[in-house]
Amino acid sequence: MLRRPVDALKKQLQKRTKRAYDATKDIFSRLLGAGIVLIFVLWTAVFLYGSFYYAYMPQVSHSRSVHFQINTSCEANQKTCSYPFANISLVKDGRDQLLLKGQPYKVLLELEMPETPVNEKLGMFMVEIQFYSKGGVITKTSSRAVSSMLRYKSPLLQTITTWFFSPWLLFGFLEQKQTVLVELFSQYYEDAYLPSLGALISLKLPGVDNAINVYSAELIMQAHFTGLRYILFYWPITSSMLGIGTIFFFLALVALFSWHRFLWTPSSDKNDGLQPVRFERKLEAETASEGRQRNVVDQPETVGGRSRLEDLEDMNDSDPELLDVQDAEFTRDDNEVEQDIPGASASVSTVRKRTV
Repeated sequence: MLRRPVDALKKQLQKRTKRAYDATKDIFSRLLGAGIVLIFVLWTAVFLYGSFYYAYMPQVSHSRSVHFQINTSCEANQKTCSYPFANISLVKDGRDQLLLKGQPYKVLLELEMPETPVNEKLGMFMVEIQFYSKGGVITKTSSRAVSSMLRYKSPLLQTITTWFFSPWLLFGFLEQKQTVLVELFSQYYEDAYLPSLGALISLKLPGVDNAINVYSAELIMQAHFTGLRYILFYWPITSSMLGIGTIFFFLALVALFSWHRFLWTPSSDKNDGLQPVRFERKLEAETASEGRQRNVVDQPETVGGRSRLEDLEDMNDSDPELLDVQDAEFTRDDNEVEQDIPGASASVSTVRKRTV
């Protein structure tokens, strides 16, 4: 008599344990899938932001070495034709243009000049640049003389500086030279139809007998950023965090909707085939039906030392008509459960089949 309640309790415990294991496994698999999706979305956001930055931001600076030449075919009394000049090619590797259209640039000429008596007596001189496009068409021209001379040093200051830095000067760690920056264009815009392919640079000296000494020269074109490019360049960490975060938010939103639509909806139950919408109601119906079964098994009515359940089993074996009566009782009970818990008809039908 005690074996059946114990077996029923054991089966009930096994069923609940299996249900808890399946629920835990399902939650773990969903969390793992969500983590993989989030990592994929994050790397996608980083890739999209990097692609946008690479396509939108131009190169910050372009530099070309300037090698001056002097015309030696002039007459002895014609010094003006021997101004130092240089022809620079801006494009490389067969490219059509160097600078980005619509982007302002600052054009500078960097001159490295020694502190020689010739340069000290030179004073101010003119620097002229001419940009030309395909076919030698001049597109932009500029001439500047502001800040084109060496910084003045008194003889006393030069003597003190020479004695103080003499060890470094002797071993070649320092040189007596100055770097002169000449701003040729404050805002240079590339022509959209005639992009510049090269530039002509000349140094025009003030007198016919004066010369100039130059160690090296370099043409520098620096991008002058404004608006969004200014923010992206001068605040790279903040802008990257905001950009990646914004892209990640929208991608995560799309992934969340797709996840909820196709994957997160609970699948149909394998036992009774209820739809996911009725999932919670089905669980309530199963709980109610199992409670009724447990009451019948755990609290059997005994008559003369025999339980009512054992008497019913003996009567079923002897009288087949009693099965119809039991079916009628289960049908009436099922109808009551369906009225109390809507949507649980399939679950109650399953419980009835298992009990019979």
